Amino acid sequence: MRQPRDPEINRRALDSIIRTAELSKAVQLNLSDSMTSISKLTEGIGRSIQQTNNIANIIVRMHEPLLQANQSMIAASRVMASIDVSGILDASKIFSDFIKDLPSAEEIAEMRQIIDKSGFSFASDQLEISFIFSLRAKTSLRQRNSVITRKLLSVANSESFEQALFTTLNENPQSKARLKIMRDAYEAHKNKKYTLSIPALLAQLEGIFTQLLVRERLLGRKNGKLYNTNSKRVIGLRDKGQLADFKDSAPKSAVEHILDELVTNRNDILHGSSTSYPRAKLSTQLLWMIYIFSNALNEGRKNKKA
Repeated sequence: MRQPRDPEINRRALDSIIRTAELSKAVQLNLSDSMTSISKLTEGIGRSIQQTNNIANIIVRMHEPLLQANQSMIAASRVMASIDVSGILDASKIFSDFIKDLPSAEEIAEMRQIIDKSGFSFASDQLEISFIFSLRAKTSLRQRNSVITRKLLSVANSESFEQALFTTLNENPQSKARLKIMRDAYEAHKNKKYTLSIPALLAQLEGIFTQLLVRERLLGRKNGKLYNTNSKRVIGLRDKGQLADFKDSAPKSAVEHILDELVTNRNDILHGSSTSYPRAKLSTQLLWMIYIFSNALNEGRKNKKA
C-alpha cells in the first residue's frame, strides 16, 4: 500500500505549478506582444518595400525620355555619319560669301542718296535690289545716273508698262478722257520724239495731279477756278505742289521732284523759253509720275467705294 504524500510537499508542488502557470502566461503574453510587434514590423517593412518599388518605377519613368532621347541621338549620329556633308559645306561657304558681299548700312544709305539724286526717287521701288547693289561698281555720279535712267527708260518702253499705264488710266472716268492724248504722247516717247512727248506729258501730268488734289479735298473748284481750303486762289504748279500732303512714298517723292525741279522746267518748256528740253530722261520721268498719280487717284476711288 502506497504511503500518503507529505502536505508540505504538495503545497510546494502546487506553488511551483502556479508559478509555472503564471510564468507560462507571462511568456505567452510576451510572445503575443512580440508576435504583434513582429507583425507590425513586417507590415512596415512591406510598406517600405512598396514605397521603394514606387520610387523605383518613378525613376524608371523619368529616365525613359532620356533613354529614348539617347537612342534618337545615337540613331541621328548614325544617319549623319552616312550623309555626305561636302554639299552642305559648299552651300555654307556660298552663303558666307554672299553675306560678305552685302553692302553695309553706310553703303545702303549712300545708294539711297544716289537714287534720290538721279531724279527717279519716286520710281525707286521699281528697281530690283540686285540692280541697286550693282550701282556700287559705278565710280562716278554721272555713270550711276545714266545707268538708272537707262533702266527705267527700258521699263517705261516695255509692253508690260504700256499695258499697266493705260489700264490704270482707263479705270477712272476722270482719267479715261485723257487716253487719246496719252496714247499719242506715249507713241512719240517710244519713237524718241521727245519734242512732242514732253509738252503733252507735262500738261497731262498737271491735269491728273490737280484731279488728285481735288479728290483729296486739298483743292476746290468754283466758277472754273481753283481755291485752297482757305478759299485762296491757287494758280500754277508750284502752288498745287505746296498743297500736297501724301502719305505714300511714291506720290510724296513725285511731289518733291515737281517742286525741286519740274516747276521751272515746265514753265520754260510750255512758255517757249526752252528749246533744249528734248531728253529721254525727262520724258521717262513724266511717264512714271503720271503712272504714280493715276494709281493714287484710282486707289482713292476704290477706298471711297469700299
